[in-house]
Amino acid sequence: GNFCGGFLLGWLTDLMNGRRTPICMLSIVVGSAVSFLLFSLYKDVTFILLCSCLAVMGLTLGGLFHMLSIACPLDIGAGMQEKGLKGTATVVGIVDAFGSFGSSLGQLVVGYCVDTYGWRYGYLLILCLSSAVIMLPLCWPFVREVREIRGKSD
Repeated sequence: GNFCGGFLLGWLTDLMNGRRTPICMLSIVVGSAVSFLLFSLYKDVTFILLCSCLAVMGLTLGGLFHMLSIACPLDIGAGMQEKGLKGTATVVGIVDAFGSFGSSLGQLVVGYCVDTYGWRYGYLLILCLSSAVIMLPLCWPFVREVREIRGKSD
């Protein structure tokens, strides 16, 4: 799912004239919904359901990771080059470094939560925090881009 997710989300973004935010929000909502479904049914999950849910999560969340960690920093770097500034590789490196730092910090927090409260709440912590951390910064651009899309269709 992860491999195909990058292609799928990129294609959907192209259909939206390069507007990534609505596609990112849709991807987060679908991926989080599937994750919460697995969380709520974790004792009764069949092998087929698990494989299907993991494929959907790979399509949505894996593709989103590639979009946010590769395409968006390149857009920022391209904007810098238009202004006469250099540093596309620096921007990509900074975004990657913060992603790695957040990932390592997350491992500490999740490990503590799992040791203290158990795996069920450790998984719930990952779901809630990752959804919130990704969705909150996208809320304002999402509203702005949806308004722009509606304005063009009227």
